[in-house]
Amino acid sequence: MKIKNIIPILFFFVAIIFNSCTKEDFDPVLEITNVPAFTAPATGGSYVLIDADADNVFTTFKWNKAIFNINIEVSYILEVDLAANNFANPVTMAILSNDTTFETTVFNFNKLLTTELGLTSGVAKEIAIRIGTPAEADSSARTYSEPITMTVTPYDPPFTPENLFVFSNGAKIGVLKPVDTEGNYEGYVWIAAADLSFTLSDAETGGILIGDNGDNGIAEFDGDAFISAMIQVQGSIIFNKGAITEGYHKININTFDMTYEVVQIASWSVIGSAINPYAWNGDIDLTYDIATGVWSATIIDIHTGEFKFRPNHSWDPLNYGDDGADGLPDEYGANIPITIGPSYTITLDLREYPYSYSVVAN
Repeated sequence: MKIKNIIPILFFFVAIIFNSCTKEDFDPVLEITNVPAFTAPATGGSYVLIDADADNVFTTFKWNKAIFNINIEVSYILEVDLAANNFANPVTMAILSNDTTFETTVFNFNKLLTTELGLTSGVAKEIAIRIGTPAEADSSARTYSEPITMTVTPYDPPFTPENLFVFSNGAKIGVLKPVDTEGNYEGYVWIAAADLSFTLSDAETGGILIGDNGDNGIAEFDGDAFISAMIQVQGSIIFNKGAITEGYHKININTFDMTYEVVQIASWSVIGSAINPYAWNGDIDLTYDIATGVWSATIIDIHTGEFKFRPNHSWDPLNYGDDGADGLPDEYGANIPITIGPSYTITLDLREYPYSYSVVAN
């Protein structure tokens, strides 16, 4: 190669190296140009919360919109802490996107203060509330508003025991477990003919007794025993209220408003394209084992297809599928797939929430 050809090539590579070393790509840096600030309520207020106002709006928090140098969807986090803590351990009240208002009821605010922030009922305490943005960032990377303060006296927190135990004929027959953080408890029990009623308690011995004075659908502390259930009319989706009879029952209660429901479950069955007659129009019943508390059936000639569990040969008041393919039944969940096989044992375990099921080839 001639020298005069080498020189242009060298200049070409030097230019590339120079450009690669000096050219920098700058991503825009997110910067806030308008910090959010509360416009309501006014700081320094004093409030006494009472149960009679539980369903009323406590207040609507309002603030100016945060503005950034880049057009983004603005998210906010509303935090509360004891004023003396200087937000060392704040509790999240809400996470919002683009909204600049947040409304809370007396019940929800009282619940937050007593169950999450740890305030004592009947004792006035000064708290601080602030807004941070963006909500998805770490607290150290957020921009916070100036806090507002208020002095609040909460009332007794909502009743949220770890479990509710079911008693009948002087013995524990089951347990209701919380299914969410809104006071809802659920469980299944077999009620024997020896005592066609039951009570609830937050402890296996002693504890707070719950019943229903007047059999009116609203539970009370130290109330009479529960004596009624919703009984499905055979071949119908209609339920009528009647006296509890011996058998399997589903119990739901909300400890916030003390409403409850008892539903008689005459049977559990499987149905689906995998189950004889291999369509969604015929059930095979499971058998309940009183000793183990588990429903099961051994089924032959399974076809590749799907199935679900349902009570009383009906799709209502509920049925179980499996949304996560995790062996945990979900109300009105997805159909459960199964492959062809000569024989399977299918079980449904409803003794304690979260429930489970199994499909085992024999």
